Amino acid sequence: MKKIFTFLFNILVISVLAQPTITKNDMPVSGDTIRTRSSMLGLGLNYQQAGNNITWDLSSLISTGIGGDTFVTVASTPLLYQLAFNLPWDPNKANLASPQTDISLIPNLPLTNIYNYYRSVTAAYSIVGFGATIAGLPLPIKFDNPDIWYKFPLTINSPADSSTASFAQGITGLGYLAITRKRVNQVDGWGTVITPAGSYTALRIKSIVQEVDSIYLDSLNMGLPIPRNYTEYKWLVPGKKIPVMQVTSQSLLTTFTWTDSSAVASSFSVDVGQDMAVCLGTSVQITANASGGTPPYTYIWSNGTLGQTISVTPTSTTTYNITCMDSGFQFAFNSVTITVLPNPVVNIDLNPNQTWGCSGGPIVTTFIMTANPAYPFYNWSDGSTGPGAAGITAGPPSPGFIGSYDYWVQVADNNGCLGQDSVTIAWDICSGINQGWKGSVELSMHLYPNPTSGLLFLDYYLLENQVINAEVFNSTGQSFGILPLKTSLVGNVVQSIDLKACHIPAGLLFIRFSSDKGTFIRPVMVE
Repeated sequence: MKKIFTFLFNILVISVLAQPTITKNDMPVSGDTIRTRSSMLGLGLNYQQAGNNITWDLSSLISTGIGGDTFVTVASTPLLYQLAFNLPWDPNKANLASPQTDISLIPNLPLTNIYNYYRSVTAAYSIVGFGATIAGLPLPIKFDNPDIWYKFPLTINSPADSSTASFAQGITGLGYLAITRKRVNQVDGWGTVITPAGSYTALRIKSIVQEVDSIYLDSLNMGLPIPRNYTEYKWLVPGKKIPVMQVTSQSLLTTFTWTDSSAVASSFSVDVGQDMAVCLGTSVQITANASGGTPPYTYIWSNGTLGQTISVTPTSTTTYNITCMDSGFQFAFNSVTITVLPNPVVNIDLNPNQTWGCSGGPIVTTFIMTANPAYPFYNWSDGSTGPGAAGITAGPPSPGFIGSYDYWVQVADNNGCLGQDSVTIAWDICSGINQGWKGSVELSMHLYPNPTSGLLFLDYYLLENQVINAEVFNSTGQSFGILPLKTSLVGNVVQSIDLKACHIPAGLLFIRFSSDKGTFIRPVMVE
């Protein structure tokens, strides 16, 4: 019987000795850097179980992120922050600090140069506030009371404790920030926790946190309360500085973080290349390339497109922003600006200034086509090309051609941007019309407007009294009758004729003017 009691006593002693005790000496100090890994892929893991001599097997977690905690002296932090956290007479002054990653609570309002401030003393380990630069303004934010994480010594028999911390801080020109946080701590077990990095005998502390973050913006004249209720499970091991495993559960989101000395972070960045200039109408592919961090990466563009590469055709100068997230929920940002250059404007000037021509018969029209204004390079539809090809001489596409034909020119400016203009010439065979004597009337005859919708003006000059007759033909020589011209006297003559009233059809027509001196022909386009 004595042996049985001795055996049970030894088991009890071993069990008591195995239970960890956590004190101030197990907390981080200035100069410590503890590497961590994290994951949100822990579905089905039983991390919530409480009790004595429990085994929590979380070894199957797959790392999706790398991080770390670095601790520095308060004196090494920005001076303005020290004025709030390092006052000698403050009973809750900080004696430890830790730089944090920049964040953005709302768009265009980043928090940078962030430090958490802690108070580590024999009785407790607490966070007493933080400092951040908000919209370029350094702002130390000290809690009215410390947020107590651990009360020492911490054992399986430690009673539950609670603390309430809050602050409200105005920000000139922006509004204010406020936090109210109540924390209830309870040691709810001890045992063995198995992480992907190793196995540890640990004390487990559970913290239920009720928090409300408030943001008030003067520009919107409104506040935005953000309730954040979450539960933290921390496995503490003597000498390990921070929890070897921490699980934070908020609503449906659970994050696992554990210490791992092999978790060496690489810098995370995303590159989109150099800014560029393109001609209007040009399509461009932009590719983002992430490096560092933890693949795979997610790419989100400012135009709403997801994916590593986007194809864009901007109509004006545009900046495209890329947000890249790695699997560890780290973010990297970059942007590229595409400057849109206007395309050159060119016009083809015609001599003669008309859009019809004769391809056969007694008259064959030849045009001089000139591109204006001048550009460094030209390319014409007839194959003429080069810096000196500012103009061409063009006739019908072939002798006797009937129909419309397009003539075009393409120009390039010094940026390589292209512009183009074109003209369409209506060609027909001008046959069946006899043309004889040419006199002063032919030399001075001007018809306008040409083309005309019906009303045609004749403007000419006579050196002597004579009767002018005008007969209308089409290109095959079919006559549509004599136009009713008035008897003309010496001098300048201006007459008008309504061709539609004379039942003249639309199309390319020819007017044969005649007198006792002879005949001549003028073409006219009736629309």
